[in-house]
Amino acid sequence: MTSLLTLCALSTLQSTPVKPLPADPLLSKMSNAGMLAYVRRLEPQRQVLAAMMGDQTFLIAEIPKHGGKIVTRTKSVMTALMPVGQLLELANTPQLKLIEMGWLHDSGLRKPETTIAEKLAVFPKSSVPLSSRPYAVQSWPLADIRRQGLTGKGVLVGMIEFEVPDFRHPDLQSSAGQSRFELIWNQEGTSGAKPEQYGYGEEFTREEQNRMLRGGTYAGLKFGDGSDHVTSSTGGAAGNGAAMGKYCGVAPEANLASVSAYLSSTNVVDAARYLFDLADRLKQPCVINISGSIYGVEGDLNDGSSPASIALSEMVAEKPGRAIVSSAGNNAGWKAHFHARLQSDASPIRYALAVGSIQPRYIHQIRTSKDASLDIKLELISANSSDSAAQAESEWISLNQMKPGEPLSISLMNGEFGYTVLAVPRWHPRGLPAFRLEISPIKARNCALRLSYRGSGEFDAQINTLMDALAKPKDDASYLEPDSEQRVSAPADGERVFACGAYIDAESWTTMDGKTHRDGVRGEPASYSEKGGLYFGKYKPIVLAPTGYPAPIAIDSPETADLSKILGPAHQRYTGTSASGPALAGAIALYFQTHPKASYSQVEEALCKAAYADKFTGSVPNSKSGYGKLDLMKFLFGKSRK
Repeated sequence: MTSLLTLCALSTLQSTPVKPLPADPLLSKMSNAGMLAYVRRLEPQRQVLAAMMGDQTFLIAEIPKHGGKIVTRTKSVMTALMPVGQLLELANTPQLKLIEMGWLHDSGLRKPETTIAEKLAVFPKSSVPLSSRPYAVQSWPLADIRRQGLTGKGVLVGMIEFEVPDFRHPDLQSSAGQSRFELIWNQEGTSGAKPEQYGYGEEFTREEQNRMLRGGTYAGLKFGDGSDHVTSSTGGAAGNGAAMGKYCGVAPEANLASVSAYLSSTNVVDAARYLFDLADRLKQPCVINISGSIYGVEGDLNDGSSPASIALSEMVAEKPGRAIVSSAGNNAGWKAHFHARLQSDASPIRYALAVGSIQPRYIHQIRTSKDASLDIKLELISANSSDSAAQAESEWISLNQMKPGEPLSISLMNGEFGYTVLAVPRWHPRGLPAFRLEISPIKARNCALRLSYRGSGEFDAQINTLMDALAKPKDDASYLEPDSEQRVSAPADGERVFACGAYIDAESWTTMDGKTHRDGVRGEPASYSEKGGLYFGKYKPIVLAPTGYPAPIAIDSPETADLSKILGPAHQRYTGTSASGPALAGAIALYFQTHPKASYSQVEEALCKAAYADKFTGSVPNSKSGYGKLDLMKFLFGKSRK
């Protein structure tokens, strides 16, 4: 193996050395890499929000000493508000292992400004009683289940999404026209009362929501097209069908609460604690739905190691009557995962990535097994062919000799075109060697990056949504094919988070313009539903649930929404695993109605026992369908679906 002390660049055209950089603990400790330079430019006194992992006793003592306030704690993760200068100082201590920045409206790390809804909404409202309203999901016998008294009553369904749900929608109101939401926390709000424990955002009580409904003004809130997603998710899980006298959600009498959170690990951890604490005060079991993933274009290891995946799993384990459902994702056709086990006496294996110049930085994540001893070599090649000759290359770099906080800089240039690559060793909570390649293109016209591995042991690598693998050369056994496995990402990859896949509930629908549309085959797993695999000894997704059903739409949306999905003045056809997740969350709410003290393991066992295979799923368990489609009657009552 090559020592880091003797590393140098080797290129037919360039001789730029591979440079060990000065020690920089933050490079390894900050999981959302793109934040680092920005955070360092902030004024030291600027208040920021961050999730942290490390020595909990040390952090509990030191955060207040550094002017911070601990917001949320679990067994392994805490979030805190503190001045950024003090956070950077704390980051230099060896006891702090990992930092993930959250989004705070006044920290400079925030989402774009939102518009304000000020007009009175007018939705239709039906006189059909709840007991007679048809359900939106057709694949489950929900009317039969309702006749047996299961509607989600006495259970809190919490939503964590990007925006505030449109509580003006009758499907999300009581028969008296009042909001069904106990609380709504808008984490980016600034004009109202902050939740006391959290110290940021804006909280709306049920009384405040009802006052808005009576007055018709909604200062501080954004509705319309931006709130469609959470409005539809909430309705799919627990809408009551009041607008049209049909399209009930799975648990139409469940209690509701919602958090509008930018989906960073930090914000999601705070959101989940907020919802579970509310359920504790109400003395109700709680199921949380998260129809979104955290890391987006930056990507992650997809192995349950993010702060959110860990913290959410630990919250579920704290007490019975808690569950979290997270959508499996919608990019099943994208091959973005590499896996191999190398033998020391075998030839190197390799793959090539097309890395463009749209973004200033691209992230490639790598994790090895504990017993691995692996070297890696990087080459600049033409994007026209994955087996083209190297235009510049590094020497072999021993991954296992790299230490956290000691990055390497690698320059791969052909004239003025190429890449600089920052190789950063990462801290992993399970002690696995992990690395992040930060690839910065420099006029990278028609360029690609080839990676070769040699040594022994296993590795997994994930590419983010802005890169693609070049095609494997024909009959070249040294090239590794990417696959679409292990794509369930945070927080759905958490050990005690139920990842949900999707199958088609209805293959045709008629929109408000009278046109009939078709998509897929009823009962077929959705083509986009992400593949997972074995996580912590169990398959993800755990089950498939229905997608493509009617769900509430934000009142101002039909003017701007996709008309091929608008079913009428108050509903749209809701698709993706964003829809199947709320359906499963609603199903768990029904289960909690009769099993309010069920533990995670009990819910998991009941789901697995109630899952079934058919001609569409094939033999189960598998990485696409998990343990199969959920037989809701069997899940709730132990009876067969037939």
